[in-house]
Amino acid sequence: MGSLKLHIENMLSLYDDIISLEDIKEYYAKTFYVELKSKQLEIIKEYICTRYKKFNYNITHKSFETNDINGNYLFVSDNKYFSSIEEIMKKIFAFTKVPIRRGYFKVSTDSEYYAWFPQFDNGEWENLLLDNGKTWTEKPLSKNKIDNFNNELVNEYRYIFAHEKEGYRFTGLFRETSIANNTRIYTLVDDKVLIEKTEDIDKTVNTKEVAEYVEMLISNAIKEGKKSLRVSFRTIAEHFGKRVKNRAPIVCGAIRKNMISEDSVIYKSPKGNSSLFEVEFNLEYRK
Repeated sequence: MGSLKLHIENMLSLYDDIISLEDIKEYYAKTFYVELKSKQLEIIKEYICTRYKKFNYNITHKSFETNDINGNYLFVSDNKYFSSIEEIMKKIFAFTKVPIRRGYFKVSTDSEYYAWFPQFDNGEWENLLLDNGKTWTEKPLSKNKIDNFNNELVNEYRYIFAHEKEGYRFTGLFRETSIANNTRIYTLVDDKVLIEKTEDIDKTVNTKEVAEYVEMLISNAIKEGKKSLRVSFRTIAEHFGKRVKNRAPIVCGAIRKNMISEDSVIYKSPKGNSSLFEVEFNLEYRK
């Protein structure tokens, strides 16, 4: 299997800014078909702590973070309060203009990512933060809201900032996971949000351009007479470079958009999206 030093350097090169212990286990499972035991994981953890000074180990999140990570992200554990929705939209999501009297905004070129600012004492909605911060629920209370409530699961992701007495507090990134009795259930999937910089907004990749690039790769492979084609997150990263940084969900989602029933996911993480994501396209069904 080679040296531990080589393994770790290869692994660290796949991740941007943050690599969790779960990411390390995932890498070994995919690359070497080895399930790391707790003692082995501890050895690797200590090796990285000792040899790679650019990383700090975050005990709370069980992850290695580059030294400048705290300047790039807002964490739930920061327990930071903002005075207004406008302040958050400008400082965190780099909006230049923020419409007033709104508590729900699309924050990426992909329609499923939003910022949401629920109030606990809203007379038209019952918004609750449950399970020690791991679950949000949203339920309409007024007849008008109930009549117009969409009972279809849309699988949205929401950066949720709770309106509390002290101001607006970031509670995490949540994904809509179920609907029951006119109540939407959102489950915590990440404890941080990337602080966007205005000058970088137009540089990051979006679903459309990644999907079109994958479509081109498929078309070229068919012309070359290939029977199959493997496309991974790394394939996309090699083409778009730093533009894919912190965009694993967008990249993986764009790859999936080109899949048909005869294609197969070679590898995905337990979370679904990561830099190890890989798909094999069956080209014989596309001729």
